[in-house]
Amino acid sequence: MIYKFYKKAGETMGQMLASFKAEYNIAEAEKVTYSGRLDPLASGEVLLLTGEDVYKKDGFNKHDKIYKFTVMFGVATDTGDILGLPKKRSLFNKIFRTRIIPLTKNRITSAVKKFIKTFSQRYPAYSSYNINGVPLWQLARDGKLPKHLPKNKVTIYDIQVFDVYEKGSNEILTECQAKIKSVDGDFRQEWVGQGWDEVLNKNSNTDYKNNKEFIFADMRATVSSGTYIRVLCEDIGKKLCTPALAYSIEREEIL
Repeated sequence: MIYKFYKKAGETMGQMLASFKAEYNIAEAEKVTYSGRLDPLASGEVLLLTGEDVYKKDGFNKHDKIYKFTVMFGVATDTGDILGLPKKRSLFNKIFRTRIIPLTKNRITSAVKKFIKTFSQRYPAYSSYNINGVPLWQLARDGKLPKHLPKNKVTIYDIQVFDVYEKGSNEILTECQAKIKSVDGDFRQEWVGQGWDEVLNKNSNTDYKNNKEFIFADMRATVSSGTYIRVLCEDIGKKLCTPALAYSIEREEIL
């Protein structure tokens, strides 16, 4: 059978499968798999296949999807979302901040519309894509990432910007720490939490310390299978000449 199930933010895919089996009284011995992995902090719709339908997984993996997500501007991490270590701002970013053009809704919308096309998107360093049997996330942890990350052809069919607003450092830090702690498993939570504290704590001595407000943008996109929203958020930031990451991701629908 084929089920649509909602993965909660903070759940791993394994925990989501366990919740599904418990809710639908699926026997432990029955075959179960999912189509379309979601990051630990991402939420949303997942297709779950049981019995003989598990062999149809490859076909379901090709379905287009709709995502609702929030981009945070002004900070970048090594994972492209808040479950990553914040990167130090480059000299370019320090110079740019002295003459930054305001990130208005019109300016952000103009930038994101340029992504409505088919193009080659790089895989994120922290992903399950593997090279010679080794996942990229493992290569990243071992400091053995290739100079040029592999790419995948994707299509952005539509993307909309709904709201642009500011949040203060204290509010962001509280939210980030709660989300990071909600994730089980080994995702470097202790180091990531410390990194965000250094970035956002007003008493920390970092190059972010004067940025008390950060710009956020709520968006929705219809995309092809294989599109990484984390990478899209980072690339939108690059188009606007500022660091960026995915602050939240929800898969609204598998088409």
